[in-house]
Amino acid sequence: MQPECSQSMQPKDSQYLVDMLHSAQRIQACTAHCSIQDFYQDIRLQDSVIRRLLTITKSSRRISETTRQDISRIDWSAMTTLKSRIMRADNTLDEDQVWALIQTEIPALIKALRARVSTRPEDFFSDQIPQV
Repeated sequence: MQPECSQSMQPKDSQYLVDMLHSAQRIQACTAHCSIQDFYQDIRLQDSVIRRLLTITKSSRRISETTRQDISRIDWSAMTTLKSRIMRADNTLDEDQVWALIQTEIPALIKALRARVSTRPEDFFSDQIPQV
């Protein structure tokens, strides 16, 4: 099932927006009860957050210009460059930058996307392996 979005939106854009929202909400959920020290010490949590940030980057790059203009509350340039913003020149993770994104940009992204994308619970579990 396709998520409900603006009628002016390109068909594939709605799924990319849902992917972005889903990833942002997963980041928020898995970091909600941890401190910055917890984040620094938990490599699995860092890996999970990085994976979701890369999904947001990849999806944001695929959004049409029309939809980007339609959802101007999102800083599309910032979304498409997340990877370069969280990696240092020596190709190591900048945990401080990641934590700052989690605290500021992810909540703002969720708010902007929720205002434009109406999703159902099944939209958020499309990446799960079906039970056999």
